[in-house]
Amino acid sequence: MPKEEVGPRKLRRERREEDNERVVTRHFDQGPDGGLIPAERLEDELQAKIEALEAEVAKLKVGTPDTSTGSVDNGLFDSDMEKSTQGLLARLSLSTLGKATYARDPQTIALQNIFIPPEHFPAERRQYILRFNSLIEKAATGHSASVSKDLWKFYSLCRKTLSSAWTLIPHSVWSVLWATFSRESLYNPDRMAHIHRLGEDMEAAGAVLDTSQQLLYLEAIFLEGSHDVAIKRWESARVALSFDAVSETQYWSLGVRMLAHDNNPSMAQAAADVLLNATQGEKDARVLIPIMAAWLASKDPAAVKKAWALYIRLRIHVGSSMSMEDYDACVGVFMTCQRPDIALAVFRDMMLSQELDAFKAADSVAVYKRVLKIKGDLRTLELEPAEKDWTSWEPFTFLPKKNQNKFFYGSWLKKLLGDGETDWAARVVDLMYQRGVAPDSRHLNGIIGAWLRTGIAKSIQKAETTAWKMIDNRVEFVKRRARTRESLASANARGSVRPVSTIGKGDHRCIKDTRWLASATIETFSILAESYRRRQKEERIKELCDVIRICAISPNTTFMNSLLKLGITGHRKAWSWALYLQLVREDGVRPDHETFACLWKIMKTHVDPVKNRTTAGYPSCRALFSEMMQWSSNLGHENMPRKLYDRIVLCFGLADDQVGTGIALRAMQIFYAAYPDQATIRSIVLQLTKAGIVNAAGFAPRRLNLNSSQKERMKQITRLLQSFKDQRDEALLTEGKAYEDLDEKAKGEESIILLCEVLRFVVQSRTSPDQINAPGALPGGDMVSFQQLAEVAAKQMGIPQDVRLPWNPNRSIGT
Repeated sequence: MPKEEVGPRKLRRERREEDNERVVTRHFDQGPDGGLIPAERLEDELQAKIEALEAEVAKLKVGTPDTSTGSVDNGLFDSDMEKSTQGLLARLSLSTLGKATYARDPQTIALQNIFIPPEHFPAERRQYILRFNSLIEKAATGHSASVSKDLWKFYSLCRKTLSSAWTLIPHSVWSVLWATFSRESLYNPDRMAHIHRLGEDMEAAGAVLDTSQQLLYLEAIFLEGSHDVAIKRWESARVALSFDAVSETQYWSLGVRMLAHDNNPSMAQAAADVLLNATQGEKDARVLIPIMAAWLASKDPAAVKKAWALYIRLRIHVGSSMSMEDYDACVGVFMTCQRPDIALAVFRDMMLSQELDAFKAADSVAVYKRVLKIKGDLRTLELEPAEKDWTSWEPFTFLPKKNQNKFFYGSWLKKLLGDGETDWAARVVDLMYQRGVAPDSRHLNGIIGAWLRTGIAKSIQKAETTAWKMIDNRVEFVKRRARTRESLASANARGSVRPVSTIGKGDHRCIKDTRWLASATIETFSILAESYRRRQKEERIKELCDVIRICAISPNTTFMNSLLKLGITGHRKAWSWALYLQLVREDGVRPDHETFACLWKIMKTHVDPVKNRTTAGYPSCRALFSEMMQWSSNLGHENMPRKLYDRIVLCFGLADDQVGTGIALRAMQIFYAAYPDQATIRSIVLQLTKAGIVNAAGFAPRRLNLNSSQKERMKQITRLLQSFKDQRDEALLTEGKAYEDLDEKAKGEESIILLCEVLRFVVQSRTSPDQINAPGALPGGDMVSFQQLAEVAAKQMGIPQDVRLPWNPNRSIGT
């Protein structure tokens, strides 16, 4: 006896029978197969679906799913299985079921029938299908970006199971999946791979893809590696996919790109000709660029001529709308095929397009028509006979006389380096040598630096070879200059100097040896020094230091900073300080903030009680601060880096110099507009907590061992700081001010006052309240007052006499 049909299958059969008998329908009641549901049957059908789903839920609650067929932990579903099921039941019971129509955007796809009935699949796979249903619902209600990853995961898990009954998947489910997986977003990095798989499944299920979906599916097939399949399907779908203007444009544009990428430029050019004849749009003309690349990659002996002819036609079709990005793309096409001379012609067109008068005479289109004697408008892509028979490129790649100089080429080099095309820039330099234009050293230095920044061994080798050839050229120049001076001096001594005729001798500036003519500059040495330092090649740095003297080049700040950084990594503080003094005192190098950042970083190790036990070979904190004060006018106001500020405060703290810390805070506020922040306060509190503490060996510890006594000291310092703050708040209130209403500078000033008071209190509490025995502060270790000690420290730190001390703002050093 045949088994009686139940559930959705029976309902669909009944619905089709009823549709043939009844004519009273509502257009928005549409079934998954596209048929119309009679209005009178809608409520009965909905109730049947709910009862079937409730029965299935009851089975799932008592059954144990088999995990052998899935790779996902079933525990993932235990907590939200009932919630997902109840949500689906509630959704099916809505009275608005089926009112929306299917659309491409998940947010506009109807909530009707976005549900795959799980009762027709194996019991052990139903929990995955239910979870898949809940994700489809989220994607359809506007959460497609966030659920894209999980949706693909569960689609992959359920795909094999669903393939046994593709016809049970409603069309709206396919619409949601397509709209989600075709969206470009960070959550969908494998967009084309997903579309490829989804398109295969939709075809297997008999789902109809619209024109845009078919085009995207063809593109996905091509990008996933099946070039022949994609092109054959594209050719066979011409009639079906090009029935209107929009789809025709998309169809031919896709074909051109696929054929060009598949190294079939002749067919791509024919397809582009159809496209341009149909649309006449300047935007569509840009499909000629990949065809140009395809011709240049082919073995056709006339490939370069054909690519240039397409460039001319691109210029004609696009006209004045030719953008910089278009020119860059064309330059890249010719650069890739090792034709920088033709790329220069494209760059010339871009530069001359801003000069209307010059552009009309030197424009490539005008020159092309004039030289080849072409009368037509060249809008068709079929080449004329004259475009294939010419031999010389000189008329098309020439430069106007005013542009045949290193400055014009330099603008191109600068653009290429800015775009990250270092190898292309090197080819331009070779082209300059071929055309008798000597590149500027700055151009070569830019290429050297770009090569070194790549970190690629081959590029680094090219950079070093170029730099050392420039250095050799500089050495030879210095030698020639010395010999010339000696000859002139000897000739003057003998009185044999006489005028020499130059008629018929040619221009002495004419370039004979066209390789590596540019000489090294200090920038060349700085770039090499920084590279060698990063790669820890000290021997090469020593070689640079020796040859820079031979080249008679004065070091600059960048070169000095690279050497100081080498001293930091090598822990050579005495060598670093001697180097600084030599370069600054003898060679006239001006230090900058980075220079003092290096020196204070070395100071941090020098005053570290654990890492260093001697003070020889490097100045004290006060002496280095005095050196920095001498260059305060050159360093610039309000430009001190925050790291340098914090490092200076830390070094004074490690040196256990509370007086120097207070003066440094005030001096940096006056000369560099730098104020303490919370990190500064925390650093000073920690250093004051450690003040006077020694370890078992009798040395100050590097770090605090926060035992009970040291914790108590920290609390005392904190309470002391809070006490002073409360006093300052009261003083402000008496003046009619509140701390919260102060601006940032005023708050910074209050922080300096509080920290200086705490520092003064700690210094006085460690000795006598009235007298401080400070050995080394004054000759012979005399007994001095705190104010005298502060004045001595200010003089040692190079503070001008007219600067007010932090502890007595009404008294300067000299008063």
